[in-house]
Amino acid sequence: METKKVVLVVDDVPEIIEVIATVLERDHIEALIANSGQEAIAMAKEHKPDLILLDFKMPDMDGAETYAKLKEDDTTKDIKVVFLTAFGNIKKLELDPKLIALIEQTPIIQKGGDIGELRTEIRKHLGITE
Repeated sequence: METKKVVLVVDDVPEIIEVIATVLERDHIEALIANSGQEAIAMAKEHKPDLILLDFKMPDMDGAETYAKLKEDDTTKDIKVVFLTAFGNIKKLELDPKLIALIEQTPIIQKGGDIGELRTEIRKHLGITE
């Protein structure tokens, strides 16, 4: 029997988390929830999820800073990360050039879009084909 996929959803908006968790559960994917960058880093180290869906705009530690810290740590650096954003193109935001270089190859999923597209993107990044 195949191991259940695990996705860490990182967002500070409960409604977004609820929608994404529902999409994941329909596909029998375990959803772990973090409400901040700090919490996400701790959970990623502990659970080593297959994928992290990381909100870009959060208070305290934003998605770019969280991503950088995940990639610096040997225990989390190989975990796939996909940004969640309501902005569309995070590359247009005012960021430190070093962070832009780090995140520019990272996939982005638009928040508040079509649920079917969200599901398709998540399945693609998890390598689920059926």
